[in-house]
Amino acid sequence: MLCRSLRQVQELVSSDNVLYATFYQLVGMGARRPEDTQTDLERLIADDIIFPYYKHEIRFAALSLTGAA
Repeated sequence: MLCRSLRQVQELVSSDNVLYATFYQLVGMGARRPEDTQTDLERLIADDIIFPYYKHEIRFAALSLTGAA
């Protein structure tokens, strides 16, 4: 799931040069470290089961103008 500020979303949609990287891409390039949390462990397990060969390419997003999920 993407949780980004309005500013970050505006950058993504208004520029042809701004890219969004997945969790796995960020970890692979050293731009993010995986956290030692239950959530990251569950992410690895679920993504391996649901997207076994292409989890690095999956992006989840939801748009909420009111903040409700």
